[in-house]
Amino acid sequence: MTEEVKATCRVCGRAANATEFVLDPYFKKMACPMCIRDRNTKVKLEKDKVQAEESAEAIRNEEDLIIIEEDKEVEQAYEEKQEQVKEEMENAVKAQKLDNSRVKYICQKCKYEFVYNFDKGTPNNCPYCSEKVQNFVAE
Repeated sequence: MTEEVKATCRVCGRAANATEFVLDPYFKKMACPMCIRDRNTKVKLEKDKVQAEESAEAIRNEEDLIIIEEDKEVEQAYEEKQEQVKEEMENAVKAQKLDNSRVKYICQKCKYEFVYNFDKGTPNNCPYCSEKVQNFVAE
C-alpha cells in the first residue's frame, strides 16, 4: 500500500496531503485546501457585507427622497391653506373697534351701522334687516 505524503501548510500550520496543496496568488505560497476555502468564504462574506451596505444605503436614499417628497407635499398644502386664510381675511367683513369688547359693525345686506358686543355676542342679527352677523375682522 502506498501511503500519501503529509505536509504542513505554511499559512495555517495544518497537516494535509501533499497532492492537495495549491499555489495561491493571494498568499503567494503553497496553501492547503482549508486555507483556500477559508479565504474564499471570507471574500464572499466581505462581498455580501459590501452589497448589504450598498443596498442599505440605497434604501436610505430612497427613504430620504420619499421624506423630501412628503415634505414638499406638506409644504404645498400649508402654502395653499395660508393663501385661503389670506383670501378669507381680505374678503372678511371689516369692523371698526370701539373698545375691548365692542366694534362698530356694518351690515353687508342693508349697510346699517350698529354696535356689536364681543362679550355678550349681541346682537346676533342686524336690527334693521335681521341679516345674521357674519365673521368679521376688527381693525
